[in-house]
Amino acid sequence: MAISSVVPAITRSIIHSIKKYFDLNPFVIDEKTKTKIYFDNSTINGLGADRIADIDGAFYLYPKTNLLIIDFGTAITFDAVAKDGKYLGGAICAGPMLSMRALAGGTALLSTVEIKKPKYAAGLTTETQIQTGLVLGTIGLVKEIVTRLKQECFKKEKFIIIGTGGLGRLFEKENIFDLYEPDLILFGLSALVKANK
Repeated sequence: MAISSVVPAITRSIIHSIKKYFDLNPFVIDEKTKTKIYFDNSTINGLGADRIADIDGAFYLYPKTNLLIIDFGTAITFDAVAKDGKYLGGAICAGPMLSMRALAGGTALLSTVEIKKPKYAAGLTTETQIQTGLVLGTIGLVKEIVTRLKQECFKKEKFIIIGTGGLGRLFEKENIFDLYEPDLILFGLSALVKANK
């Protein structure tokens, strides 16, 4: 069993349960995990286990390729990796679900809505206007960050953009990434377990 978790309290509970019910010591990804990616110490110490698994999964599937991984989860994370395996940097921003909770919690009259792409940018209801802000706002944000990471990290070199994460499917047809790999983190867990035997 392998664990990629960014919630320490839950991680401890899961480890305890696995030991109790399966009599196994699970493999837990952290900053000491051996990986084929070259991180500097200041980066790896703050990088979440989910991102380490995503990055390793992408490099496992596409070795010797410049990669940009975008994970659409609670947060949207961006990770750039050079074809030689060097981690080049990334970015973090709030995902649509988190933004929606902030809107609903921080305003008196706005509520949560279904996260889906509206038919028109100019919504006629509060619900569709929130959807415009959440979905189209995310598309604009992601495209801008991709443009800047491309200029800074890859310059004129070719690279592949891989989308993943629970909400990645929503943005699959928006010309943001080259391919969508919903199980990227699982490929990463498998690769990391093999590398750390």
